[in-house]
Amino acid sequence: KAAAASRDLKQVDGALARIEEVELEDVNPAFVAQLRDLHKFLKAQSHVLSLLREACESNDLELLKAAKGQVGKLDGDFPTHQLSEQVENAKGRVDVLITELENLHRLKDDLKSATLQEDIKSLAALVLEAKAHAELVTCEEFIEAAKVLETLQKEQQVVQDFTKCFSELDRMEKVDFSHIEMLEAVTDKLKTFCSDSMRKDKVCKAEEFIMRALASMMEQAEKNEDCKMLEEQLIPKAGAMGFSRLEIQGLEWLEKHRKERERQRQEQKAQEEQESKTKQDDEQQQQEQLKKPIAAATGTTSEEQQKKDKSSKQVQEQTDAGTKEGQTQTDKAVSATVPDTSSGVETKGLRLFPRGTLVVVVGLSVNSEFNGRIAEVDDFDTDHGRFVIRLQEQNPAQQKNILTSSKPTDKLLGVRRANIKQLDAARQRVLERKKALEAKKKNAKLAVRDDLGLESENVQIPDELSEKLRQAAEKSDKRRLTEILANPKLANARGHKDVRLAASVLQAILNEEEAEVKLSESIKSVKTTNIKLWLHKISELDKAAQRRLKPLVERGRHIAYLMTKQELLVLKLRKALQDLNKSKLRFLIKFANTPWLRSQPEVIQAESFLQANPDKSPTSASSGGSATAKSPNLLQKQQHQSSLDVKKKGLSPRRSRSSPKVPEKSPLSVQLEKALHSYQSKRGLHPLGSLECLRTEAQYLKKIFFSRKFHRENRLVHQSVPLPHSVTKLTDASHDVKQRAKHMFKNLLFYTGEVYHAYPVTLGYAVLQQAIQEPQLRPEIYCQLVKQTTQCKSEFSLLRTWKLMLLCMHAFEPEGEVKKCILSHAAKHADFKVDLSEANHRVRLRVLENVETIATLMLILEFQRPLTPYSASLDEVKAVTDAHLLPESLEPPVMKVFMRKDKDRDHDA
Repeated sequence: KAAAASRDLKQVDGALARIEEVELEDVNPAFVAQLRDLHKFLKAQSHVLSLLREACESNDLELLKAAKGQVGKLDGDFPTHQLSEQVENAKGRVDVLITELENLHRLKDDLKSATLQEDIKSLAALVLEAKAHAELVTCEEFIEAAKVLETLQKEQQVVQDFTKCFSELDRMEKVDFSHIEMLEAVTDKLKTFCSDSMRKDKVCKAEEFIMRALASMMEQAEKNEDCKMLEEQLIPKAGAMGFSRLEIQGLEWLEKHRKERERQRQEQKAQEEQESKTKQDDEQQQQEQLKKPIAAATGTTSEEQQKKDKSSKQVQEQTDAGTKEGQTQTDKAVSATVPDTSSGVETKGLRLFPRGTLVVVVGLSVNSEFNGRIAEVDDFDTDHGRFVIRLQEQNPAQQKNILTSSKPTDKLLGVRRANIKQLDAARQRVLERKKALEAKKKNAKLAVRDDLGLESENVQIPDELSEKLRQAAEKSDKRRLTEILANPKLANARGHKDVRLAASVLQAILNEEEAEVKLSESIKSVKTTNIKLWLHKISELDKAAQRRLKPLVERGRHIAYLMTKQELLVLKLRKALQDLNKSKLRFLIKFANTPWLRSQPEVIQAESFLQANPDKSPTSASSGGSATAKSPNLLQKQQHQSSLDVKKKGLSPRRSRSSPKVPEKSPLSVQLEKALHSYQSKRGLHPLGSLECLRTEAQYLKKIFFSRKFHRENRLVHQSVPLPHSVTKLTDASHDVKQRAKHMFKNLLFYTGEVYHAYPVTLGYAVLQQAIQEPQLRPEIYCQLVKQTTQCKSEFSLLRTWKLMLLCMHAFEPEGEVKKCILSHAAKHADFKVDLSEANHRVRLRVLENVETIATLMLILEFQRPLTPYSASLDEVKAVTDAHLLPESLEPPVMKVFMRKDKDRDHDA
């Protein structure tokens, strides 16, 4: 009473130990039951309190939830008891910690979701809320969310700047070149973030506006004939922005304008020459007029003067002819270096157009779409007499969208000398200016990316592919997501919103599958450290995944946090028994040192299994072995040396010794050998104490006021007095069946000679018939037989009990866990070297003089049972009991098969 009033676990333990020692249960059973209930409550409360304290110190959400659930279970299991103040305080602290941790997990999930959805408003609010929690500032979700929020804010600012700039320029009547550059700069910034259709439309509108403005300015420059502006600003800008049509038109106008100016210059030159010639003629006429009076005075006639003029003209013509001949020879020397398709041509043609020379393609009839294209001389083909050129720009006729930027290509083309023309100075200036603008634009893009903190430029993906990604992500279709993300078109689009969302969903699916597999493996192997690790990882998954894994999580949480060390030891023993791991069983059984553990079926199984399967230690020479026994290493060396000697003699090692031929075993013998080997590996694995159908110790000792200690100690071993209750529970059996179970044990004692009876065989036969007639008694008789064959000191009683067990095996087959127990028990005593193909082995099995023979017959009978059960007659029971002979009707079918084979062999002989 003092222990109950103190509610102290140690005092209650001491009181219960004293009650058990002096057997006070019979004095006041109600008070003892009350005290036992209080002891259970205090023990559970102590466990819950330690669990609550551990959870508060660890700050682990899973452990906190498990501790809270254990408190609720404690209230439900013991409604009449009140929790201590310490437990109540710890429970309040646990509730507070759970609320805080759940808020943190909620914030993490919301941050992750808002980051994937790129919702700037939600991200801003969540980041502001997360900054108030020091635990979240260093987590990956917060860092990623803050980074995405900063990017989105910069993106929003870029969109606002673009909208403002575009609206202002759209309202202006006249746009100059500086306005175009300003709009191009904000458009390039917007292109960097171009990840949805709305921004794509804005970029297209801006480029269309720039194209119209450039076209208008080029028209105005053409009217004003401002070639400098066209060459330095407008045409290079059109080429750098990808407006190839405008670029070609501008270059054509420059070419046309150049030709027009050249024509005008030639006309002016011709006019000046005509004027100078007319002037010379006039001067000559004047001189002639002046010469006439002088000729009259000197007497020179006009005919003579004409002769002199004619001779001077001939001299001038000869001089002109010599000049023309020299020019012709020079032209021939130059034309010798020009390729000609009709004759052998050398690489001297490259002297006219060296490698890297920029040329224009003209006059093509087959590939006319390349006319007007700018190319670079790459090589000269001497076999075909053609120049190999590399095209530098995309053909505008093939462009579907004039806003698409022209990208350099590596297309090679072979052309004649007549189909290329060296690029003029104007075009070269335009091309150099275009390259400079393209480089400037590229550097500006890199600067924008660095300023905005982007790793790479956003790549556009087709709308159909984007829609498929969103649908697969919504359905969480792993196979579909894997197929789409493996598309080569998405190789450079990892930063796209839809791609990131799909990749995140796929990764979440893979993480969930991995967590499920790993947690299941950890639970099966009872590794609490791994279970805690994967429970923590599952708590970081999304809510849907946590709901799907809830049963597995609850199981793992129960094992990792709620089980005591003794319960964990039982689980580990169960796993080791399943794996038949003797070394692990031997290690774990050392810790089974409490009465509760000793009473567990797994501990009983482990002890029985280890006892039935001891480690085989090598036999030493001093323990009865041969004095000349050799170690395995020495034997191996001698065998290796003998094989080398045989090889030196030129003989085969296999033929060096004449070994007798071993007859091949029949398939039936092989099957029987495998079956016996499987029985041998499980001997002692299922002892009687591990059966769930047995009565517990409390049920077995119920209403026993005397000899409690004797019955407790002999509950599962041999005894020579009647049973107080049936060995099995017989839950659904009637009172009459339970009484017959006890009466059947009395008959068993009479049959085995523990108690004298004049006709014991008849009582053994009666036991057999009772079990045949009442199926509910069959597990009971098997359990009684196993009990009586455990630690039996009388060889006579032991042998008769095994004989009755063999008769029961013939009459009715055991089922379920009882069958495992019978086979495991028989395997502990059987002979596994038996060979039924040998006649002397079969003869030895027919003589039932020892336990080993009967146990072997039981395993052989289980290997191949007869089609119909056979109930032995009274005479056959008497023959088995007294004559120690196995009747032919009780022989296993396999023995009959081998005996029939021997008869057929003898008959053939």
